[in-house]
Amino acid sequence: MSATIKVESVSSMILLTVSFEECISAVCSNVKVTNCLKAEINNCTIKGCVGEKGDGGFMSCLMEGRDELKIFNSSMNACNAREDGAKGGGMFLDFSDDSENCYLLEKVSFDSNMAAIGKDFFIECFDLNKTVIASRFLFRLSFENGSRCTDMSGTDRNRMEGKSLDLLLFLIQRLDNHIEISKEGLDIIGCGTVEHPCYSFSRGYKN
Repeated sequence: MSATIKVESVSSMILLTVSFEECISAVCSNVKVTNCLKAEINNCTIKGCVGEKGDGGFMSCLMEGRDELKIFNSSMNACNAREDGAKGGGMFLDFSDDSENCYLLEKVSFDSNMAAIGKDFFIECFDLNKTVIASRFLFRLSFENGSRCTDMSGTDRNRMEGKSLDLLLFLIQRLDNHIEISKEGLDIIGCGTVEHPCYSFSRGYKN
């Protein structure tokens, strides 16, 4: 199915319990969001979506000012950003200089997505230290044969000159020695804080 959804300069976009399967966009990503004050994807299944040109196989999102993006309880599988050098097989997030970086990925799964850089998703911003925060990544990693499959990459336009890095390793390097553990906790990316404690000590240690 050929499809391109463009959302630009609107107050809100909400995709609730929607399935996208085998979608192909010849001009850009399948869902292109620009200057949207509140964008939410909840309980959606996204599979096999292809962006023939540009970044973001399924979705590309430009965040400015107080724009918000929240993705809950959704899966993004076998999506592909096909153009040479494209970033973000599942999605591409671009934060402007003045963005307050209000985004959250919670209970999201990524599997078998493809792109030249950042197979699952890619973040481009002006300051990774302010933008890439553990509490915004509340989902489990996928593993196969003991190796991590989830591929999250990003770049800092101010200092990295186009080079990208592994965002999970970036998050691990910034963790302090204080890790919260609780019986009500979850062993997910970013656990170990008061708001989001880990369930097991081993998970907190690995973080």
